[in-house]
Amino acid sequence: IRIKDKDRAVAFTTDGNGRYCYLDAYQGSMIAVAEAARNLVCSGAVPMGITDCLNFGTPEKPGIFWQFKNCIEGMSEACHVLDIPVISGNVSFYNESYFKAIHPTPVIAMAGLVEDINNIVTMDFKHQGDIIMLLGENGNDMGGSEFEEVFWKLVTGKCPCLDIQFEKKLQQFCLKVAREGLIKSAHDCALGGLAVALAKCSLGGSIGAKINIDKPDGHGLKTLFNESQSRIIISIKDSDLDRVKKRCRQA
Repeated sequence: IRIKDKDRAVAFTTDGNGRYCYLDAYQGSMIAVAEAARNLVCSGAVPMGITDCLNFGTPEKPGIFWQFKNCIEGMSEACHVLDIPVISGNVSFYNESYFKAIHPTPVIAMAGLVEDINNIVTMDFKHQGDIIMLLGENGNDMGGSEFEEVFWKLVTGKCPCLDIQFEKKLQQFCLKVAREGLIKSAHDCALGGLAVALAKCSLGGSIGAKINIDKPDGHGLKTLFNESQSRIIISIKDSDLDRVKKRCRQA
């Protein structure tokens, strides 16, 4: 949203994943903060502040209170490293029916500032011949994934692991190259994995993409649908490839 009579804008996002927090309350809540910040960074905005809505079952139950405690500690760690203050929030307890609680679901609402509207980045692929790059590492994190729930109706396994220090470097790098005008599009790779992120980037504009993907698992399902953290898909000019690679190595 543009600020009236200014060349600045504000950006807003919300994020949360109850499946991750059900499997690992600490990691899951860190991911909620990191992904919200990643959303803003991909649009060219610097994350500025958080309000949260923390949704849980009955806190008198030791397991539920343990989830609540660990979610708060995970959020606190992520906010501390990413240097984003929590300026308000609320808690909703007793979310149960038939003696079964909802998944612990901390929802993060985050606001960011775009210093120059000329640096706003959108997710859609722009020009034929541009190069598509993946910033970050494509891992093997299928636990708690959208794929697992859609096709197998399961929420199992290990929640994706987040290296919050690497996440900080990734976000700082994305903002830097956006300000330098080196990226044409950016979109975080999260829910649904690489396949869903690439589909969004293609459907968001008027141009598709031709992708070559390594398939270490033989059929490519884990490569396409795993939900490893700290990944951003960007597109750049062919002529800027070496320059962006150099920036990556420096970062």
